[in-house]
Amino acid sequence: MPQIPLIHFPKKRTDDLDWIQPLKQFIKTTSTDENQYTNECFILNKLRQDIQETSMDLTSRDMLYKYYGQLELLGLRFPIDEKNVRVLFKWYCAFTNKPISQYSLAYEKACVMFNIAATLSAIGATQDRSEEDGLKKAYHSFQSSAGVFEYINTNFLHAPSVDLEKDTIQSLYEIMLAQAQEILCEKQINKSKKPNMISKLSAQTSWYYENIISRISVNVQKRIFKKYWLQLFEIKKKFYKSIAHLNKALVNEENDMYGEALTHLAIAKKQSHEASKLSSSLLLSIPNSDKLKIDSMSYFDNIIKSFYIQIQEKENRLTHDNDYIYHQPIVNEKCLKPLEKLSMVKATPIQEIYTNQNIQELIGQDIFHKFIPLSIHESVSLYSEEKAKLIRKELEKCENAESKLITTLDRLKLPKALKQYKYDDCTMFEELSKIPEEIIELSEILFHQENEFKISHLFNNLSNLKEKISRNLNETEFILEEEERESETMRKKYMHRWTQSSSSSLTQLMRKELVLYKENFASYTKSDSRLISEYQSFAQKMNILIEGEKTIKNFYEQEIKKVIHENFNKNLLDIDDFNDIQNKVNEIENMLKKLSIIKRERQTTLKDLKEKISNDDISNILILKKIKPNAEKQFFSSELEKYKHHETRLSETIYHQDQILQNLLSVFEDLQHISSKSPGQKWTKMNETNTNISNDFKEIYKKYCNIKSEILHTISLYEDLKELSNVLLINAKKFVNCRRNEGANILFRIKEIPQIKEKTLNEQLEKLDINYRV
Repeated sequence: MPQIPLIHFPKKRTDDLDWIQPLKQFIKTTSTDENQYTNECFILNKLRQDIQETSMDLTSRDMLYKYYGQLELLGLRFPIDEKNVRVLFKWYCAFTNKPISQYSLAYEKACVMFNIAATLSAIGATQDRSEEDGLKKAYHSFQSSAGVFEYINTNFLHAPSVDLEKDTIQSLYEIMLAQAQEILCEKQINKSKKPNMISKLSAQTSWYYENIISRISVNVQKRIFKKYWLQLFEIKKKFYKSIAHLNKALVNEENDMYGEALTHLAIAKKQSHEASKLSSSLLLSIPNSDKLKIDSMSYFDNIIKSFYIQIQEKENRLTHDNDYIYHQPIVNEKCLKPLEKLSMVKATPIQEIYTNQNIQELIGQDIFHKFIPLSIHESVSLYSEEKAKLIRKELEKCENAESKLITTLDRLKLPKALKQYKYDDCTMFEELSKIPEEIIELSEILFHQENEFKISHLFNNLSNLKEKISRNLNETEFILEEEERESETMRKKYMHRWTQSSSSSLTQLMRKELVLYKENFASYTKSDSRLISEYQSFAQKMNILIEGEKTIKNFYEQEIKKVIHENFNKNLLDIDDFNDIQNKVNEIENMLKKLSIIKRERQTTLKDLKEKISNDDISNILILKKIKPNAEKQFFSSELEKYKHHETRLSETIYHQDQILQNLLSVFEDLQHISSKSPGQKWTKMNETNTNISNDFKEIYKKYCNIKSEILHTISLYEDLKELSNVLLINAKKFVNCRRNEGANILFRIKEIPQIKEKTLNEQLEKLDINYRV
């Protein structure tokens, strides 16, 4: 069925080439058996042959998609250029037919991308737009084609042929968007949508073609683009402009703006008339042999003429109504507002095309996925060592935890030792005073402060800074002294011939700085040693306060029990809600069950970690992401983050085990002694103990704040000293290098010049002897 003509672009032609031998030759240089990849080489070669088909249908498009996708993957594994995998790619310009040959893979990819875009343009132009499915395919094909052209313009900057030049590709990109807009506009017109919408879409379509005309005119004159394109775009510019004004007139009529509507109709009539004349002229110029083009252009010519008649009829009717009914003045064309435009198209990004599930399945697996470049092998080896370090670290932690568990239970002779307590009638107490609210609040404040910035991390920073400064100062002192020894040794050996000046006078300033920095370093070290000592004096209780209400409660209970046990020789039979020995036994048994569960979970987690690390192959990721050597360490750290959950879980099992063992020791100790305590209780002593513990915690928080402030100040001092020591070390190294170069030159003069003189003298004597004989 005839429809308004749309254009599409020719494909680039190419000659046969051989992928097989260049690839096998390169594979051989990597100490790999090239025959191992013979099948893969043949598959790639066959893909290249397939894309040489001249057809421009969906099958052709899919072959191009697949080949380009494999080219992208191939470039990640093989250096395809004139020095490595030498493949000469020969393509012909789509418009001039001029051949261009290059060894560049980028050139091959650009040419393939051009053919993808051209094929998409043909698919879009040949769809039956009378069907909804055909219209959608055309609409999406043109936008995809535009996206491919946009990608070519952005990524392939050095065009070797006319068809790949920036201006050419930009023209083709704009034509695709214009035709996509035209299709949508055509759909709205055929479905008789609202005039306001049709006016905006048509105005935008006309604007697109107007821009294209100015862009392609030069290439049409150079006979790069067909003259037919320019003629067709001129017609469409005027045709869609007339439609825009006609529908704007309909909008004006609805709003009782008859004077303005008649002006728009006059413009529409003029543009339609001009489009009709151009269409008739173009139709006469088409050869009779091109029946397809004649049919579509005849159809388009009839549509233009039909619209012209429609505009005339509308103008006559509206003129009559205005003359006899509304009497509105005709608005001057110059007073009309510009038509509103609405673009409903955009280029489909190449990433969106290639991330489509269907396209990914079409490309399939990387043909050479088994081939790993040598550099990737080296990186994988380094990553394997990082994995091994991680396993060793976690294994050591788990072994230590297991050893601690076995040792503790053996020492307590658990669980066998529980039998003697299970049926004892002795009683014990467990009821203790509650924690004051202010201590709970203090615990929460401290927890958040430590979560934000742990004091232990600050001490680690201190330690790292000290180590760096010490290393800088020691290295500076060493290289200066070593250089001075070298110079003086040469002076003693060659005496007056060693003309190099003494080092001591030249390094005086650096040595003064070195002494000053050492003194400062020693002073700072004394200060942070005091801070560490102060922190250690309350760190244990501070950790109790940080761990939260449950741990604090345990601490209160233990401390109060300790005081009561130390001051009273009676059981506390008068305390309510006491626990008997059976309860303690049950509590210990529950702890033992929890320890068993934790042990199994630790073993399961460790086993899962080993399996996952064993199966962790990042060679393809390294290839795809093109990780540079200087970024490998950071990349490895990022990759190992996936095992963070295992590390955290193992740490949690060890932490919970330690907590349970600590509680177990306490409960077991209570169980051992509870029977021997006599009854009695003095609540005053318990309250006093409670108050003392609370005051102690408040004092710890004050100390914590003071220590943290002082640490931050000390870190600032160390940071400054580190920068100074870095500069001093750099200057010392520069000085030593200069001195050694100078010494080398002096030594050369000492040793070589006398030998040269002796050789010259011998040659002169030989000449004298020859002359004498003659």
